[in-house]
Amino acid sequence: LTDSQVFQVTLLDDIPFAIRLYWRARAYATYEDGQWLSSDTRSQPFDPLAEPFSIPFDEARYLASFEFATTSHISTLFSPPQPLWASRPGTVELSSNPDGTADISAFRANPGLKPGEIYTVQAALTEANIAQLREAGTDYPDWVTERYLQLPENITQRTRDLAADIAFGLDNPYDIAQAVTQYLRQNIEYSETVPNLPPRREAIDWFLFDLRRGFCNYYSTAEVVLLRSLGIPARWSVGYARGERLDDGSYFVRQRDAHAWPEVYFPNLGWIEFEPTASQP
Repeated sequence: LTDSQVFQVTLLDDIPFAIRLYWRARAYATYEDGQWLSSDTRSQPFDPLAEPFSIPFDEARYLASFEFATTSHISTLFSPPQPLWASRPGTVELSSNPDGTADISAFRANPGLKPGEIYTVQAALTEANIAQLREAGTDYPDWVTERYLQLPENITQRTRDLAADIAFGLDNPYDIAQAVTQYLRQNIEYSETVPNLPPRREAIDWFLFDLRRGFCNYYSTAEVVLLRSLGIPARWSVGYARGERLDDGSYFVRQRDAHAWPEVYFPNLGWIEFEPTASQP
């Protein structure tokens, strides 16, 4: 991993200092054969002059805008979760929900951006507190359970049993997600390199019980798999961790900040990011 800069982000609105920011490139729904796929999304043209998309949750959310200055060629537009609008024309990859709202996976600029170009995004950030998350319940919309509980048939029984053991005695998805997060942070060693997956092994079973070390892709996928096995909708997101916060409040994001993390769905509150990777604060 290099220290080369990818982009710098300027906050155009005041947000709580303590909020944990991620710069998401894409969210994935389907996990098969050790890989994540965007099988449920479709692409449609996006015009910045059009109204921002509406999302299927609005409690404990506020809108904030961010300006990205690129230092490399990019076509995927990075944004905090959950993105609603981008200043560059192109395409948006999304799933449409029955109520007319959009479940956005990624924005792509067309034409792509050259080094030194600037774009702006608007995102709906969460301000949900722990009490709200604990009380959100499990009344998930059908589109959420149909899209975000999928698991391949080869997830092993001991993986499912581990999830049940971690969740034992807990009565709400937030506390279970926190318990899974802490289990992974405390029991899996962070390593930037891993050996090749042995033949005929399911990747997450191997990671959790034999290898017991790895990097963010493994930690985050393991959390999604463990939560889905318990009936808690979750998905996999990739992009960058927040990077270095500068004195002027902007963020300097390097290639070494490349990251993956799980997002967990809470009724009416929407997607919430969790951080199981032990190398991250």
